[in-house]
Amino acid sequence: MSIQTTLALTPDNPLSFFEIAINRPLFQSFTYAYTKDIQPGTRVLVTLGKSTEIGIVLSSYQTSPKVDYSINLIDKIIDDSPTLSEEILQLIRWTSQYYFQPIGELVFTFVPNYLKQNKPLTSLHLEVFSALPDIHPPTLAKNAKKQAFALEYLTKHPNCPKDRLSAAGITRSTLSELIKKQLIIKEFRAPAAILNAPNKDTSLSLTEEQSAAVQAVIEAKDQFSSFLLEGITGSGKTEVYLHICQFFLTRQQQVLLLVPEIGLTPQLAERLQSQLTAPVITLHSELANKERASRWLQTHQPMPMVVIGTRSAVACNLPKLGCIILDEEHDASFKQQDGIRYHSRSVAIKRAQLKNIPIVLGSATPSLETLTNSYQKRYQHLTLTQRATGAKLPVTIIEDTASLPTNELFTEHTLHTINTTLSNNQQVLIFINRRGFAPTLQCSQCHWVAECDHCDIALTVHQSTNSVDCHHCESKHPIPKRCPRCNSPYLAPLGYGTERIESELTQRFSNIPVLRMDRDSTQKKGSIEKIRDQLLQNKPCILVGTQMVSKGHNFPNLTLTVVLNCDNGLYSQDFRAKEHLLQNIIQVAGRSGRGDKPGKVIIQSSFIDHPLFDYIKQQDFRGFAKEELKNREKLSLPPFSHQAAIRMQSLMDNSAYTQLLKVEQALKAYKASQSNDNLDISLTMPAAVERKSNWYRYLIMLSSRDRKHLHHYLNVAHNYLMTMPRTKKLKWVIDVDPLDTW
Repeated sequence: MSIQTTLALTPDNPLSFFEIAINRPLFQSFTYAYTKDIQPGTRVLVTLGKSTEIGIVLSSYQTSPKVDYSINLIDKIIDDSPTLSEEILQLIRWTSQYYFQPIGELVFTFVPNYLKQNKPLTSLHLEVFSALPDIHPPTLAKNAKKQAFALEYLTKHPNCPKDRLSAAGITRSTLSELIKKQLIIKEFRAPAAILNAPNKDTSLSLTEEQSAAVQAVIEAKDQFSSFLLEGITGSGKTEVYLHICQFFLTRQQQVLLLVPEIGLTPQLAERLQSQLTAPVITLHSELANKERASRWLQTHQPMPMVVIGTRSAVACNLPKLGCIILDEEHDASFKQQDGIRYHSRSVAIKRAQLKNIPIVLGSATPSLETLTNSYQKRYQHLTLTQRATGAKLPVTIIEDTASLPTNELFTEHTLHTINTTLSNNQQVLIFINRRGFAPTLQCSQCHWVAECDHCDIALTVHQSTNSVDCHHCESKHPIPKRCPRCNSPYLAPLGYGTERIESELTQRFSNIPVLRMDRDSTQKKGSIEKIRDQLLQNKPCILVGTQMVSKGHNFPNLTLTVVLNCDNGLYSQDFRAKEHLLQNIIQVAGRSGRGDKPGKVIIQSSFIDHPLFDYIKQQDFRGFAKEELKNREKLSLPPFSHQAAIRMQSLMDNSAYTQLLKVEQALKAYKASQSNDNLDISLTMPAAVERKSNWYRYLIMLSSRDRKHLHHYLNVAHNYLMTMPRTKKLKWVIDVDPLDTW
């Protein structure tokens, strides 16, 4: 029974009621009251228990809803205008329901961190200057040349922000003098997206396939339609994106272009900025808090623009959105794996459906889920089968390392090919998806291995920082001088990562620059651009990198790619391992030979007879997909079934296992009460890394060929989980469409 509101309702003091989401891990919104109308999407300050919280209004009611708590007044309206549009709120509601994520936490996932503080949107407003109209002639002394220049500049550039004036050499003291003379005015305004003036028209003439792809998307304007743009590496997908953007911009609309990695944004943004007159705004997590919030606020404007962003940019406002593009749609980075779990691809498709606009999913190696949707005619399938420059795909060679000594990183043939490539003034890419110097530090006497105190994982050796680091909990320790078990001084790094490869190649090729692109080497702002600029000088060099280098980059003088350490993906418990391995290799191989020089790929492996290499040598992803889909259909694996994981973790002990076992038993008891039930429920099992940051982690897998049926069981599981006591030492989450299934 609901408790009556504690607020008095009188004709002189009518109250409206508002549903408010609060940034807490709670699966409910809260009702508050206020004497004024508040638009949905507006930030407010409210009291919850003994704390003051920032909330976002989801909806309003004219009469008091029935709730089982006392309804309090909203403490304060933070902003005069909504932070999130009603369209975005509708999208967030769907995402919360589909992924079983707390509505409040989800709302604030899509809001920049700066706006999670009690600061109004006006705090992001910029100081702008304009010349006052009708000043004829300006009353300036003949020697006031700086003031005259500033006045002329502001006459041509009204509403000019201070940073642009500084770049033009106009000082604050000059501006102050002009304000005193009432020749210019200073105001504070919301940040406006700045129009770009293209340097030159660098667009290429489209091939027949590119033109057909662009035309298909254009014809789908103002209607929901999903496209798979499958184009081999170097086939000019970016050129297709650019022409699509230009079409919607000429219609005074906006385009959202999502990319999986932050490292892809600068090069793509530069390309679009050089050819489009509309603003191109980038949004990603490495921007400073205030800068990101300022750019995010620019997306509220109804003017034509292109927004390039990573995962969370899927919910930026864009009131005139005309088209969505996902580049590298297969990439796992689009799935949020920790905390609030959602997949940007699915959310983007839903947004396109709600907005009734086309969406383009681009990839050289599409996910098997997306390929299946195209085969079943849910998506229109567009293909680019030739490289845009006419260059051929690189030749692939598989090098046998079964007899390679453990202390050697490269075969003789690989080293010879690297040397020949550099001698020809060309560039080499060494790809290994493992950062650090070595994955293991071991005692050669007693075989002790350095392991994390907080995770079930070996520590990685980082020679540059003289430390052994955990790549799960980020703990760091100095490299021990002696074995803590037997006191032996003979401690040796085993295996290799990007840092060790960089070190060895620097010694072998002392006169050649060796660049490294991984998470460690690119922490400083601008570091990726610096590496890219050096490669674009087309001088001989070696680039060593992780998955960051495998997609999106275009280096015309890079003609050799060497792939190391791919064997783990050949034999794995994860049914997606071969798909992901082939995607990675084809993507990184595609960096080679994109210019006017032929490319070559060398893959080192101890299992050269593995059937996957037949597809790799031919770069035949479609052939692999056809065979793999047959196997998955037989085994009822995605995309022929739908999966969800119920994950639970407990701090310092394995009580999560006991609690999750109860969930498993409850689900199986419910299943037994149903007739003709085709849902599979796994046993409770440990995660791949059972202990992480002192949390012990377990999961149950649910699988069904019917998505609605699966969600029915997830509702049953969710209701049961909500009855369990919630503590700081026990956490659970429902992970819908998981990529990590063991």
